[in-house]
Amino acid sequence: MFELLSAFKDTGIWWVSIDEFRQLMDCEKKYPLSKDLLKYTLTEPLLELESTDLAFTYDPVFDMYAHGRGRKPVIALEFRLKKAKPKNIPQEWFEFSDEHKNVLLRLRGWQVTDANVIRYAKAIGMERANKLLYEWQLKGKEIQDKAKYCNTVWVRVGKAAMEG
Repeated sequence: MFELLSAFKDTGIWWVSIDEFRQLMDCEKKYPLSKDLLKYTLTEPLLELESTDLAFTYDPVFDMYAHGRGRKPVIALEFRLKKAKPKNIPQEWFEFSDEHKNVLLRLRGWQVTDANVIRYAKAIGMERANKLLYEWQLKGKEIQDKAKYCNTVWVRVGKAAMEG
């Protein structure tokens, strides 16, 4: 984990598909359930790296388009370095889906900084981000300073989403 996380010090975020993570951990056949895979491969590194620059958290990314009963399957993992101050949106975010790429590019078009996008994107979510972009588009020429207005709104909505 040390080597893998070291490669992402500049962005502070690493997205990896669950299948690729299984391969990297050499556990393709060992832990068929995602919860077991995470438990047995991440418990020790979480503790060992906690007092280093590579202290991290992780969140599973669920397949929101899966149908059926029960929990949605885990399709990826998002690792965040606790001490990193990312400045650029990780390339993986653009490759996740066409919808993600479109929203990220549109946010950049409205001059929302990458740092703000990284900080609040997960809390705001895709649906709310699309609504904000639509609202900004409707206001259009009324917005005199795109960077100031859009970043202020993005941060306000992001903080509110994190609190509630």
